[in-house]
Amino acid sequence: MKSLRKVSYLILIFTIGCDPVSSIKGKEESNYPRILEKKSESEQQQLYSEYMENNSGLCAEIDEYGLNGSKICTSREFLRVEIKDEEKERMNMMAKEFLVRNQKFTNVFDEEQLEIDRSYGIKGCIKCDGSDGDMKNIHWKVRFKNQELEGLEVENTVIDVFLDSDRVYQVYGHWYKDVILPDEDEISIEEARSSLVGKSFTFSSWTGEQTYTITEDSFEEFGKDRGKIIFPYEADQKLEMRVCWVISANIWNFYLDSSTGEVIYKEMTVMF
Repeated sequence: MKSLRKVSYLILIFTIGCDPVSSIKGKEESNYPRILEKKSESEQQQLYSEYMENNSGLCAEIDEYGLNGSKICTSREFLRVEIKDEEKERMNMMAKEFLVRNQKFTNVFDEEQLEIDRSYGIKGCIKCDGSDGDMKNIHWKVRFKNQELEGLEVENTVIDVFLDSDRVYQVYGHWYKDVILPDEDEISIEEARSSLVGKSFTFSSWTGEQTYTITEDSFEEFGKDRGKIIFPYEADQKLEMRVCWVISANIWNFYLDSSTGEVIYKEMTVMF
């Protein structure tokens, strides 16, 4: 199994122990979690052709689930025309309109749901002849915050939109639709914390291999829990939209399904 997050270079070995909430199951008659199946190569290509047909000059990809991916473009087409600071609102609106217009691939259906995190110009040369004053803002980047559904943040759903003075030429990321949420949590955040106590983790640092065992005090050492989120979790060739408690303990964040108590993902918050 793997997460959509970037794979850490640190080695983290999970030692299985007695889990106080392992017997707590989700509701038997439930469609939770929402599952996305991977598209075939031919389906991906068909969707990509449709995407490009409606967006000439766009540098993008269709990911394995039929949505706008995060392709890094080494070469792209754009206009070398200055974008002035007072055009910021126009650039924001162009970015929003693009995402809604291409909702089949972005899952953004309403501009009002988009919350801007950052919006700024990026310099480049206009004449590119080395003359003084040639470096101007010719690109613009608009970053939108993670999606929210029913008050829950959806992890890894930041969208970055890149524009020139006339159009969008590159987009990273997408949102999700038709996410199924359980009617209620089968375990509380307190039970989620308790399920971690006594479990041990071996990790590698610059001093060699070390083992750490979670105690009650571990939860007070580094910051506060993030609470409950929706986590796109990739497993067995499909994507599951899991509702999770995010528990901070010492130098780790643990993602525990709020219906089953299962630890579906863990990450180290400190790099050695």
